[in-house]
Amino acid sequence: MLNQIDRYYCIHQKTCEWLKIDPMSREVYWLQKRNKVSECDILTQCGAAKKNLNIYINRRVELLEQSEYLSLDEVHPGVYRALSNLMPHYNLVIVTLRHNKETLHRQLSDLKLDRYFRAVLNGGGATTPAYHEKVKMITDWLGKDLSNGWLFGDTETDILTGSSLGFRTVVTEFGIRSMDVLEPYSPNFTICSWEMETWPSNLLHSLKIASKDFQ
Repeated sequence: MLNQIDRYYCIHQKTCEWLKIDPMSREVYWLQKRNKVSECDILTQCGAAKKNLNIYINRRVELLEQSEYLSLDEVHPGVYRALSNLMPHYNLVIVTLRHNKETLHRQLSDLKLDRYFRAVLNGGGATTPAYHEKVKMITDWLGKDLSNGWLFGDTETDILTGSSLGFRTVVTEFGIRSMDVLEPYSPNFTICSWEMETWPSNLLHSLKIASKDFQ
């Protein structure tokens, strides 16, 4: 739902400043992130020595959930309208591995996204592989009723979470992972925008939402 490029790149610049190295360009950095290149490898490409690099990686992780940087996120075009159209038909739930519950809820409130969701489930990302934690959060919340579930996301973790639960999965082509990374995980549907008019007709049919129902 959120365009996170500015937040991630700003923190990349800050980390490079700590390390006294030159950052990548915004375009190259985001291409690396979308192709699942690790932060350690990105910083090494920028000239960072591998010794003690984890110290800076841990500091970077702390910055990712600070309000100063979260304020750089923007809602993708079409998100509010899509949520408005989906809400009458489904119980919408956010499932995230973000650690800080307070800044998560503040961000959702500031962006006026909280009103669309019945629940917000967050975890610390301590479980390996990460999708196991998302599966647990969802099953703990839903109980045994896992029928007719859908999972929208933009990472391989999201696809694995959905498929493990028997949910149909929808991934965005424009998020933090490229389609080259995501396609091997066989999502059920892909979307190129949050504007529902651009969604595949078979997706809308499966969701049981007709174009005449769009608000």
